Amino acid sequence: MFAMLGNKEHGERRKTISNSYAKTYIMSSSVEKLIQGKVKDFMDRIKEQKTNDVFTEFHYLGLDVITTHVYGPEVGSKALRRLNGDETLLDDFITGTKSDWLWSLVHFPTFTERASTPGDILNTICRNLGIVRKTIFPYTTMRQYAFDSTIKYLKEAVGSEDTSVMSKMLKYHVSMGGDWTDEDLAGEAGDHSIAGADTTAETLTYLTWQISRPDYQHIQQKLHAELKSINFNADGIPPLRPIDKLPYLNAVINESLRVYPAIPMSEPRVLLPDAKPVSIYGVKIPPNVVCSMQPYTENRDPVVFPDPDKFDPDRWMISRDSEQYKAMNRMMWSFSSGGRMCIGLQYTLLFQS
Repeated sequence: MFAMLGNKEHGERRKTISNSYAKTYIMSSSVEKLIQGKVKDFMDRIKEQKTNDVFTEFHYLGLDVITTHVYGPEVGSKALRRLNGDETLLDDFITGTKSDWLWSLVHFPTFTERASTPGDILNTICRNLGIVRKTIFPYTTMRQYAFDSTIKYLKEAVGSEDTSVMSKMLKYHVSMGGDWTDEDLAGEAGDHSIAGADTTAETLTYLTWQISRPDYQHIQQKLHAELKSINFNADGIPPLRPIDKLPYLNAVINESLRVYPAIPMSEPRVLLPDAKPVSIYGVKIPPNVVCSMQPYTENRDPVVFPDPDKFDPDRWMISRDSEQYKAMNRMMWSFSSGGRMCIGLQYTLLFQS
C-alpha cells in the first residue's frame, strides 16, 4: 500500500485493512490483551537487567506488538523473550544509518535498485568504491521475515484466529478466490511490521530521555499523580480505556510526537505522469516532480507553537474546542494528513500510552 502511487488503488487497498487499525478495534479485549502481554514482557526484560539500552528494547517491544497484531500470536515475533533469534530481525536498520539509502531510493530508484542488487555490475562497482554498504541493506532481514511468516501463516495458522491483520487480508489471497499472491500478502505485512517496529520505538526513546532529565522531573511527578487515578491489573499494566482518557498523559505524548517526530525528514509526494499540472502557493508543479514536506519543520511553526523548540506538554492542556488547540492539531504533521495519513495513528497513540 505504501508504495502505490495511484490514489485510487491506494485508497482501495487502504480500505481492505483500515478496520484493523480503527480505535474501536484496538480497544477490543483481544488487542488490549496483546498489548498488555507484550508490555509485561518488556517490563520483565527491564527488571532482569542492571542496565538497559531502551532504544533497542523499545524496538523489540514495537516489533513484538506489531508482528503479533499482523500475524497473530503463533507467528508473531518474540524478540523481547529472545526466542527464535527474533532479536536479530532489526539489526540491519537499528545498528546503522539508513536515511541516505532511503533518500536515494526515492530520487534515484533504478540506480539504487541496481546498486543494491548483488550480482549486478553496478552493485560490484559501487561496493568497491565504497558508495554502498558491503553488509546487507536496511530492512532486508525484515522483508525476508515477512515472507517467511506469511508462508508459515498460510500453512499453519489459517483458521486458528480471526483477530490479526493477516486474517482480514486473507480473503484477497488467490487461495480464497482473490488476486493477491503470496508476495502481495508478504509485502503488505512487511510494510506494517517495519513501520510499527521502527517509528514507535524511536518516539518512546526520545520521550524517555526527555522526561528523565533533571529539568523535567516535574513532568514525571504530574504523570505519577495522574496515573494513580486508574487501576492497574495484577501485572502492573493499565487497561487501555482509562489511560486513553488521561489528559496530561495524552499531552505528554502529543508533545513528544511534535518535538520528536519519528519521521522528521521530508516525506515525498509525486505528481503522476498523466496528471494535470497543479499550483501550490503560486508555484506550478508539473507531472513527475517530487514535492515534500517535513514534519520537523511543520511541527515548529512559531505562529502556532510559541517557543517551538521548548518541550512543553502544558501547551496541549487547553480546551479541545479552542481555536488554539484546533490550530495545533491541524498543523502537527507527525502522522502526515489526508489520504496518505498514517493508517496506524490510533494504534500508535494507544500503544505509546
